Order: sequence, then C-alpha cells, then structure tokens
Amino acid sequence: MITQAICWTLLHSLWQGLVAALLAGVIVMSTRKSKAVVRYNLLIADLSLFLVAVGFTLVYLVGAGGEGVRAGGPGGAKAATGFTVLQPVGYTVYVQPGNVLQRAGSYLNAHASVIVLIWMICLAAQLLRLTGGLYRIHRIRQTSILPVRGAWEEKLAVLARQMGIRRKVALLQSTALRVPAASGILRPAILVPLGMLAQIPAEQVETIFLHELAHIRRGDYLINLLLHISEALFFFNPGIRWIAYLMREEREACCDDDVLAATGDSSIYFDALVGFMQFTIRGQELAMPLGKGKTDLLWRVRRMLNQENKKLHTMEKTVLSLGLLALVTVAFISMREREPQAPVKAASHQTVSRRVSVSHQTKDTLPDKDSRQKIHINHLSVSSNGMGTTTKTKLVASDDEGNNYMLKEVDDEIVAFSINGNEIPQQEYEKYINVLEELERQREEMTVPVPPVPPVPPVPPVPPVEPVPPVPPVPPVSAEYNEPVPPIPPVPPVPPVPPVPVTSDTLVRHIIRDMLKGNIIDNDDVLSFELNGKEFIVNGVKQPDAVFQLFRQRHIKDAENLVIYEHHEGTTHTEIHLK
Repeated sequence: MITQAICWTLLHSLWQGLVAALLAGVIVMSTRKSKAVVRYNLLIADLSLFLVAVGFTLVYLVGAGGEGVRAGGPGGAKAATGFTVLQPVGYTVYVQPGNVLQRAGSYLNAHASVIVLIWMICLAAQLLRLTGGLYRIHRIRQTSILPVRGAWEEKLAVLARQMGIRRKVALLQSTALRVPAASGILRPAILVPLGMLAQIPAEQVETIFLHELAHIRRGDYLINLLLHISEALFFFNPGIRWIAYLMREEREACCDDDVLAATGDSSIYFDALVGFMQFTIRGQELAMPLGKGKTDLLWRVRRMLNQENKKLHTMEKTVLSLGLLALVTVAFISMREREPQAPVKAASHQTVSRRVSVSHQTKDTLPDKDSRQKIHINHLSVSSNGMGTTTKTKLVASDDEGNNYMLKEVDDEIVAFSINGNEIPQQEYEKYINVLEELERQREEMTVPVPPVPPVPPVPPVPPVEPVPPVPPVPPVSAEYNEPVPPIPPVPPVPPVPPVPVTSDTLVRHIIRDMLKGNIIDNDDVLSFELNGKEFIVNGVKQPDAVFQLFRQRHIKDAENLVIYEHHEGTTHTEIHLK
C-alpha cells in the first residue's frame, strides 16, 4: 500500500538524515580554511544527496508493493509462502517478534495510515506557515513601500552591473522592515527600512546594496524557498534542520566575501554591520535579510577578521558522536538478524494433516535449551504444496506445556524453525534435537505406508492320489450300542482383522477411481475436488445429494473429516483432515 511505503520512507529518512548530518559535520571540520562558497556548495550537494536517497527509497518501496508487509497481515502466511495453516476452531496463534526492531516494524505496519495522516496534518501546517510568509512579503511589496528615485536608484543600477546582474533591480523603502532584505525571483527588489538611506553614510549603504545584490546574483531567494519546503517535508528530522541552519550561515558568509571582493575596504562594511546590531528581524525568513541578530552579525565580523570559518561547537560534536554510535548499533543489530541460515537436512516423508484437541494456552518464552526429556505433542498440523519439482512443507505443533512449534521445509530441507514465535538460529538446532526428532516421529506416524505383501511362493504340484477302495457297507448297529451322540462343541469366532491404515495417496486414488467409474469426470488430467461432511464439489460443481452421501459413506464417513485435492499443469496440492 502507498501509505505503508510513505510511512517506511519517513522512517528511513531519519537514518538517512543522520548520515547527511554526519557528512555535513565532516565538511565543516575539514574546510575551516576554505572559501565559504566551497563549504556552501558541499552542503548543497549533501542535502541534494539526501533528497535523492529519500526519493529512491519511496520509488523502491512503492515498486516493491509492500510484499514483506502484506505477509504479516491477515492471510499473509498463505500469500507469502503458499502454505495453508490448519488450526482447530477457536485457536489463535500470537507471534512474538524476536527483537525490538521487528516489534517496531510490526507496529509501523499496523499503524502506517495513522502515522502518515499525522505527518500530512503537520506538513499542511508547515506549508500553511510558508504560504503565509510568502503572502506577507507580497503584501509588503504591494502596499507598504515607497519607490526610491534619483541618485540612489542610479547608484544601485551601477552596482548591479558591477556584480554582473543584467536584470533591473528595484529599490524600495518599507515601513514594515527594520533591516535591508532582498526578495523576488523574476522581479528582484531590495527592500530597505524607511529613512535608512538618510541616516547611514553613503559608503556603508553601498556595501549593504552589494550584499543584497550578491543574494540576487546567486539566486539565493529560490534556493531559500526550496530549503523551506525541504524543512516542511522533514520537519521531524533534526539532521536536515541542522544542515539547513549551516547552509544559511554559509550563504551569508558567501555574500560577505563577495562584498569584500567588490569594495576592497573591509572597515566600511564592518561599520555597516555593526550599525545594524541593535536591530532584530522577525517574520522575514523567506526574504534575504542583512542579518538575523547581534550574535549572527558578530560571528560574521569575527569570521572576516580572523579569516577562519565556523567550527563545530562541543554540543554539536557530542550529538553527532551519539548519532554515529546509534547508527552503527542499529546497523550491527540489523546485520546480525539478517545473517543467512544454512538449511538442515530432514528425513524424507509424505505429508498429510489431522486435527486433534489442543489447549488454548500460549507461551512467549523458549523451553529449557539443555533439556533432553521427551516432549508430548498434542497438536500437529502439516501442510504440503508441490510446485513442479519443488515441495514446500509447513508444520505447526504444540505440546502439553503450551509451547508452540513451527517448522518450514523446502524439498526436505529445514529453512525455518521457531518456538513460541522466537526464531531459532541454525547453529542452535542441536539444542532442540529432541523436539525435532519428536516432530519427525509424530509426522511419520501420520503417514506410515502399508508394507507390500510378500509374494506367495509357488505351490508344488500335488502327487496323484491313489483311488480309494470302495467302503464296505456298515453293518446295522445293535440295540446295545444305540446311545445318543454327544453334541459337537461350537467353533470359536475368528477375531476381526485390524483395518489397514489408509495413506493420503491411497484415499485420493480411491476417490478419483470412483469418480471415473461413476462418469462424474472423464479424466484426471486437470482436476479439483473437495469432499467434507456437508458437500461434494468436483471442478467447482456441487454434486447431487445422492452422490455426496455415497462418497461420504464410502471414503470419509465422519462429518468432521475433509479431503481437498487440486491438480493443474503439473502442480498438485492435497489436504486431508482425518479424525
């Protein structure tokens, strides 16, 4: 689902933002003597890489279609593995994830819609604030301004050509501003507080114009707008907000360097900056102001005097170090959880399934690993699905202690084994050899094949019998021997022969044979049927009640028994429940 893809993209953006912040810290520490424009361009590249990584993550998750997520939802086990899990009525399996990361992932999957909804509400608030700022600047340029004519307009045009700007730059005075600022993309303008041009020396005003013209020449207004949109999208990401803070500082430093390169006399520009230290600016984040406050202006003056760029504070270094430690820890845990496990060879067998009574008690802990005592299985369910030459099998069982076992095999190779929802690593299978052996023994008991009847040895030829001489007639019995003959004792009854257990293949073959004899089907090349205690469906067609009763009495008898068979294009799927 798209909401789950967005949710996971926002989650991944946290560690991606942390990586971008760590890279920004490396840039700041390794470029202390470099030009401000180099640091600024590197920070822009860092932020751009982050945005590309987030975009790629979203495209990848949307393209993947959330396969891994859907497997954990209702019906996900069958969709992801092709197995049908057979459980008694009223029995619920609660899977306990193996670690905190898995539990967090399950929580995000279950609440993705709520998380995305909260993010969209906060994003709407951020964009509303951004739109309000743009509207305020537009109102200032439309209502609270007085155009500047005469010498200052001509001087601004000369300075613009000196800075390489071909477009016309308007000079406007405003009663709503307290420090100069530049705004506009297609129609750039420099806004100055009303009365500033008359109160500040002309040479200082020229340096201020040069600073704002540097913003216009560099296109900082557009980049600043894009930066605000990025902050609105990732308002929850401290790494991105810190990178945006560094970019704004380096942007002002770049303009300061352009002013010094154009004037040649830094003292005039320093006096102009110091002259504005008593002013503060609020609500002009989208414009390009001369400074943000006394601290910002003092840092810029100190930087130009010492010819040294900004360094990381102790708090910034501490936070970055903790972030790096957290990133490495999470990555190490994830790699440990994703280590491949070699499959273990299991005995070859033929699988069916049966229903037995089971306690509803569940456990979320592992039994004693060192115990070798015999366990007693009271519930066993086996499903098998053959796809061409590959056979997948899933076994679910529980014992008298309430432990739940799950075993998955592919072509008789164990690929997964868990107890009470806890995945058992392959290297620990030996500790549970008694469990595996008991599960194998119980499964074999369900599918014991009938041993073949040994061939009867040939009967030797009977020698010819000599003719019996005729019996002489019996003389009449005398009266003295005429006594009653004692009755012959009754012959004891022959004990009944025990029924031969029927395997899944035998039962299915008998049902198919009877359907062919009864002209229900013409052949078994493509065949599917389900025979249970309520109905008999063949190739999707419900059979008459007389046919159903005949097959039920002949093959399954008990109303709770069930036989399902599907054969199509070399793929055979069989499920049998015998009580």
